[in-house]
Amino acid sequence: MADPDQSKPEPKAQRNFTDPDSRIMPDGANKGSFVQGYNAQAAVDSQTQVIVAAELTQQANDSQQLIPMIQQVVANVGSTPIAVSADAGYWSAANVTEERVAKVDPHIATGRQRHGEPEETASGPPPEGASPREAMAHKLGTEAERRKGLFPTDS
Repeated sequence: MADPDQSKPEPKAQRNFTDPDSRIMPDGANKGSFVQGYNAQAAVDSQTQVIVAAELTQQANDSQQLIPMIQQVVANVGSTPIAVSADAGYWSAANVTEERVAKVDPHIATGRQRHGEPEETASGPPPEGASPREAMAHKLGTEAERRKGLFPTDS
């Protein structure tokens, strides 16, 4: 028979009896807070506004989810997306240099911009020797990218 003292959980051990597959994750809306749940991903066709891929994960970091979502879009739709736009949570150098996404035109924010903060405008190609982050920031700041309608301005 097992010793009851040996079978006690650790004082800080936690378990969700309702949904044991969920995890405690940082609450993105409230710094310093946590929520028991999942990280949900959805890929939406920009023209039809139809969800073409969706996934739940236990990983809190979105940057590891972009390439798997693109692969799921390809599997579900049967073709590679022309372009992908994503917020700064998805930024990583791998997400713009990985061979599996070489045919996709990425538009991934490289950081946050405060409301009312002036937008920097770039032109021409990125500076020689630019890192993937610098090249993406330059790309997103060009007038040509803004004219595509992916990033509306307050005009």
